[in-house]
Amino acid sequence: MKLNIPKALFDTYDDEQKAFLKENFTYHSSGDRCWHSKEGVEDSIPLSAITDGLGVYPSVTWSPTKEKYQSFSEEERAKIRELFFWNKKQAVWESQPLKGEQAQYFLLSINEYGGTDIESTLSKKLMTGLKEIQTSEQYINWLKSMSKFTNYSVGNQIMIALQKPDATLVAGKAMWYKNFKRKLNHNAVGLYIKAPRIKEKIKATPEQIQQISEGKLDEKTLPKIKVIEGFFFTKVYDISETNGPELPKAPVHQLTGDVDNYELFKAAIIEAAKPSEVFFVAQSELPPNANGCFVHSTKEIKVRDNLPPEQTIKTMLHEVAHSKMHDMDKAFLENLIKPRELKEFEAESAAYILCQKYGIDSSDYSFGYVAGWSQNLCPAELEKSLMTTAQTASQISKKIDDFFESSSHLEQQPSSSGTKLQLPEPILEPRLE
Repeated sequence: MKLNIPKALFDTYDDEQKAFLKENFTYHSSGDRCWHSKEGVEDSIPLSAITDGLGVYPSVTWSPTKEKYQSFSEEERAKIRELFFWNKKQAVWESQPLKGEQAQYFLLSINEYGGTDIESTLSKKLMTGLKEIQTSEQYINWLKSMSKFTNYSVGNQIMIALQKPDATLVAGKAMWYKNFKRKLNHNAVGLYIKAPRIKEKIKATPEQIQQISEGKLDEKTLPKIKVIEGFFFTKVYDISETNGPELPKAPVHQLTGDVDNYELFKAAIIEAAKPSEVFFVAQSELPPNANGCFVHSTKEIKVRDNLPPEQTIKTMLHEVAHSKMHDMDKAFLENLIKPRELKEFEAESAAYILCQKYGIDSSDYSFGYVAGWSQNLCPAELEKSLMTTAQTASQISKKIDDFFESSSHLEQQPSSSGTKLQLPEPILEPRLE
């Protein structure tokens, strides 16, 4: 990560802000007051702490091909010069001080011309696939089933996450049987949530209340309304604590292909996951029907040990994204509790982006997955999450690339049936540092 901090802005910082900057960044003389993050800073300090504390946004660098740059109109070139300066030393366009966020959104816009960077991959391919799959019959049947579940308040979602972070589908005992013919397991424990205590009251004016007290009006003739009189604790149950007929499934199809340099790729992801550890476990150690999970209490990543290579890689990337973006401890400290739907959307989007970069087409799985989890999210929420997802994918990708570059024994072998592992090439499109 790089920060461009003009001297005029730096001079306004108090001693505490300057100490924060010097502790986590190193000054370099390229550009206008450029600071480079020290090793590990991206993992230990959230972006919001930097932007809020220092008032700057990380630099955005861009290396368009000569042909692509020439394809822009004069108006577009003027916008480029407004948001970027030419860093001759590194031969890249770099965002102007304090215009990193504007530059990022500009790049997202011009990538409609067909850019191949991670932001474009997310905003175009993933969203296009999402729209297409939402019209399928399988998705519509699944959606009808999901509509029978209660939409819990943010407070109840937090309570559920604290008691069972891997909870997926949650409902009361009666609702499980009435809507899905599923019964509770004999050892079901349940999860506590707050439910409103609802009572019916007559809807009456002060005059009508007076008439009722005088016996001149029968209260049964007046309409009734339901009002909330406090709350009480009640239990709901995750699907893992129930048994019965299978629920309709989202249009998600397991990946079955091979991956060249498979073991090396797994090792690269394991390295990128640090400080979280990755374990390959039996299905019985995971939530029902899950391919993997991130355990918040131990910071462990668990992946099913009998998945095909493509699915293994995709699942590992999904769970690593969870560990980087959705650690419950960090979320509470930063007051950034997100709904489960948004977290799953972000993790699978990051996995899709990374799979695309390294030559694995996870569309059959990812499109249906994000369609399922994004059904109740508004476009503004999805758009807001694009930046976080892109940054996380970029950080994970850099660690994977570094591992590949340090592995001198790597040999690429062509495969007639499997997926070819694409090693890092010089970046010709926009990226975040």
